[in-house]
Amino acid sequence: MATEPGTTPTLVRDTQAEMYARALRTLPGGTDSNFRAWGDDTIYVDRGKGGRVWDMDGNEFIDLRMGYGPVILGHGDDRVDDHVNERMRKGVSFSLTSEDEIQAMELLKELTGWVDKARMTVSGTEATMHAMRIARAFTGRDKIVKFEGQYHGVHDYALISVGPDKMSELGDPDA
Repeated sequence: MATEPGTTPTLVRDTQAEMYARALRTLPGGTDSNFRAWGDDTIYVDRGKGGRVWDMDGNEFIDLRMGYGPVILGHGDDRVDDHVNERMRKGVSFSLTSEDEIQAMELLKELTGWVDKARMTVSGTEATMHAMRIARAFTGRDKIVKFEGQYHGVHDYALISVGPDKMSELGDPDA
């Protein structure tokens, strides 16, 4: 979607509107995450490559989220895809430990120089939940410091005051 300098692109939203109506029938807010539920403006992604994503109508966006971390090399990176495809052929999600886990932790230890042991989790929510439990056990304290208005996972200890009540509380958008 190329536009002339100084002009605002007009987004095609036909399929997006259909997807939103369809999603509302099965997903609260039209998505699995409150942080992606933007009403009629909710974006439904069709594909991604590198640092860009395309929605169901073909509108192109720069992906500033990159999966909130795990897509740091970009969408459709051949090195990552090749490794993942090879791993898929061998099998995944055994609910048992594999050499991949050991290799990942060995690399983490090597790259940081200070991590002796670590445990992986399947989500940031699980990671912050474990971190809070460890902190409470280690310090013997019950309270945890949390950044006001910020997201720290979807669990009872963290999913409070994750954003301003009104967008106007963020300040002047033209500032």
